[in-house]
Amino acid sequence: MLNLKYSIERAVGGLGLLLLIASNAVAESPWSAGVHFDRGSVDGWVQVRENAQEGTRLHLSSDLGIRSAPTIDLDLAYHFSEKKQLTFTVGTTILRGSESQPGLVYFDESSYPPGTQLRSDPLFYHIRLTYRQTIWTPSRGGLNLLAGLEYDYLNFTTQGVDSSGMVDKQGEDFWKQELPVPFVGVDARYRPSERWSFNASSTYGGWNNVNSLRKEGGTIRLTQRIIDTRFSIGYQPLPALSLNAGYRFYSYVQEEQSNEDGNRFNMDSHGPMIEAVYRF
Repeated sequence: MLNLKYSIERAVGGLGLLLLIASNAVAESPWSAGVHFDRGSVDGWVQVRENAQEGTRLHLSSDLGIRSAPTIDLDLAYHFSEKKQLTFTVGTTILRGSESQPGLVYFDESSYPPGTQLRSDPLFYHIRLTYRQTIWTPSRGGLNLLAGLEYDYLNFTTQGVDSSGMVDKQGEDFWKQELPVPFVGVDARYRPSERWSFNASSTYGGWNNVNSLRKEGGTIRLTQRIIDTRFSIGYQPLPALSLNAGYRFYSYVQEEQSNEDGNRFNMDSHGPMIEAVYRF
């Protein structure tokens, strides 16, 4: 019986050692994958002008009922070294809401009378490429420079009974004028222990009144701005697995101006976030 117990203990100990060796080997892999989720409270507005008809400024929360915006991002990163990393991100922000309108609303080519229940279901997707370069590595942390490009696809749609009594769905395709937005930023980390860390990052990018290279009633001038700030606490249960929880503030602005159109979208979102990254 003692020999059997000793054999089992050795087998379990050997299995644990093998798992630890495998986990450390995985941690040295150049590839990692991650998933990010946040659910932020929303503030902002949308306004769409069609020719001489100035659109109604609709607040996302109070006018359209869009009070929260869940975001899901998927990351795939390649680590050239411990100091250089390239990350490709795809994700979506879900903007949905419904609200009764207190007054006459003009949106795109339609008008909606007072009392109309407007339902909004915009499509908002993100593609991001981020290069991270470590510039300072003290004993318990690190400071990184960030640079990259982000492209956002926004098609803002609303549906309701219009002034003619017909159910009408309108969509403003902001994506047709969008350009990839360059951004820069910093990323900092402090490790009080091997497993725990405190993380902070912030990026800023944009265009200001540039030629969008598109024409619709004349040249379309484009302004875009993106701010992404995050604070989190990290826990590393395994060398290959990192978990983070914290807070994110995200701001997106897009404005288009031409003789025919005048379209504006401003959105701020802030709230809790969670992340998981696995190196494989």
